Amino acid sequence: MKTVLDPLARIPGVRLAALISSDGVPIDVRKNEPSRSKPEVKDAKDAVLDSADDLNALAALSSSWIGEVTRAVAPMSWDVPKRLVLRAARGTLIVVQAPRALLLVVLEGGVRPEEMRLPMGVAIARMERHLRAIEPKAADSSRAASDPPGIFPAQKAASKGAEPIHAKGTEVPEGSGE
Repeated sequence: MKTVLDPLARIPGVRLAALISSDGVPIDVRKNEPSRSKPEVKDAKDAVLDSADDLNALAALSSSWIGEVTRAVAPMSWDVPKRLVLRAARGTLIVVQAPRALLLVVLEGGVRPEEMRLPMGVAIARMERHLRAIEPKAADSSRAASDPPGIFPAQKAASKGAEPIHAKGTEVPEGSGE
C-alpha cells in the first residue's frame, strides 16, 4: 500500500491519505509530514488528526457516511456514489470508492478537491493493478485445493488422457429397458 498512498500523501495541501475497509477499519494511513527546520507549536487544526482514536473515528465516520448516502439514493434508482466531498471551515474530506475499500483524503483549507480527482484515480488504478497481479496466483492455488473430485469418474479420467467411458455407435436398444 506504500505505492498507493505515499504519492497522495506527498502532494502539497494533503494532510492525510488513508485506505479504509468498507466497514470503517483503517487499513493503511499516511500523513503528510512537511520537513520543518525548527519545531513549531502545533495549533488546533494540526491536533485534530494526531491520535489513533481520531483516525479510527474518521474512518468509521467516512464509511458510515458513504453507506448512508448510498441508502438515501437507492430508492431513486441512482447509481452508488463513487466520490463524496465534504467541505468544512478548516479542510476538506474526500472519500472515493476503491476495490474492496475506500480511499480517503483530508485536505487543508484552501485546497480545491477537484485537484485531487486525477491523483486519487491514479492511486486506485495502482491498487487495481496490484490486485490483478496477485489474484490469479491466489485463485489457482485455492482452486486446486478446494475442488473436490467429480462424481463422474469418466470425466476425471478423460482429463488425464484416458479413454472416456461411453457407448459407442448409434444403435437403438430393442427393449424398453425395464
